[in-house]
Amino acid sequence: MKQVVRDNKLNRKQPYNETYFKKKFVQREIINILEFLLQK
Repeated sequence: MKQVVRDNKLNRKQPYNETYFKKKFVQREIINILEFLLQK
């Protein structure tokens, strides 16, 4: 899933690059863990 993209292309056509998905995934994991801990 790695792609070499120039900055201007990255900003305009590909806002969803690999680092974006990694951040989103980590955020979702943290939220899931927090919700799980708060339920107890």
